[in-house]
Amino acid sequence: MWTLKLSQQASRFYEGLAGKHKKQMAHAFDKLALDPYIGKPLKGELKGYWSYRVGVYRMIYVIRQMQIIVEVLRIQHRKEVYEKFRR
Repeated sequence: MWTLKLSQQASRFYEGLAGKHKKQMAHAFDKLALDPYIGKPLKGELKGYWSYRVGVYRMIYVIRQMQIIVEVLRIQHRKEVYEKFRR
């Protein structure tokens, strides 16, 4: 099992979720901790990062194989996540 770490932004976003969205996100965290390769590897300038869809949201994360850590860097609505992550 992988260790899951959340960035400050990801943690704040998760804490702000309510109801079914929070449950979906918690379930996604569990799935990522079991197998971080279930997401989609990103291309181009975001190569090295991964994306995982959770309802209308996307998680951007990086897999740190040597430390057995999945670091979730950003969680945001799918229409905004990539644009804001590049900044």
